Amino acid sequence: MNKLVMCLCCFFGGMCFTFSQESEPKVLDQVFLQSGSELRGEIIKVNKKDGALTFVDLDGDTLNITRYDYKNYKENRLYLDTEDTLNVHPRPQDKFSFQLGFYGGGFSNQYNRDFLPLSIYAAFGRYFSNKTFVGLAGELGVLPMSVQTMYRPKLFVKQFYDPQKSNLGLYFIAEAGYSYWEGDLPTPYYKFYDQEVTLHAFSTQKADFASVYLGHGLSYIFKNGKSLGLELLVSRDFALNRDISKTNTSVNNTLDIESGLPDYLTYGLRIVLGL
Repeated sequence: MNKLVMCLCCFFGGMCFTFSQESEPKVLDQVFLQSGSELRGEIIKVNKKDGALTFVDLDGDTLNITRYDYKNYKENRLYLDTEDTLNVHPRPQDKFSFQLGFYGGGFSNQYNRDFLPLSIYAAFGRYFSNKTFVGLAGELGVLPMSVQTMYRPKLFVKQFYDPQKSNLGLYFIAEAGYSYWEGDLPTPYYKFYDQEVTLHAFSTQKADFASVYLGHGLSYIFKNGKSLGLELLVSRDFALNRDISKTNTSVNNTLDIESGLPDYLTYGLRIVLGL
């Protein structure tokens, strides 16, 4: 686990170094369009009569924008000026958006550690301004491992905290929802000759949980508004119900099994494409 954390820290640090730009500041104007996109450059003229704008973007193109095409505008905003990236791609704002991806990770309690199935991730939500993304999401296991069946519906919020001085976005993640697992899970307690003992043994089980998640993400914003992100998550799964149907253990004379309701710690990486 420590090696995994170290690798992730190196990766996150490398990404931040790669996509951040050291440069002198430049004053730019912003125009927020009705479509949800954003233009950056210089407002040359504002027609006081009808509200139309004459605008020069960062590529040097002159645009005539009517009052019906934009929500508002801001002048003299501070952004970066570099030779290689003059145009910081706008993030989605005040609009609905889909995300698709994959999740892979593991779970542990005080008895065992094992892997979760590779899961498909899907999310639908709304951006409030360009800082907060809130909505519904879910993960569905598709590649069986020790847990053959897993699904996790949830609510989520992703909060960007960086000043948007590059095309790399940094954000915190908080999620809460329901989890269902079915497969070979650690059996928490055995009774062996009327004595309770702890064994590193698995049994075929069905279990559901109330789950909370915390994490951190980074995503690269492309020119077309789409994004590619990497998210690291840790969750606590609080057992609600548990059904043990078959015990896989080499111990003889097992007299009884107490199912118990142990909690689990899960962790994993998610690769996300924002559409």
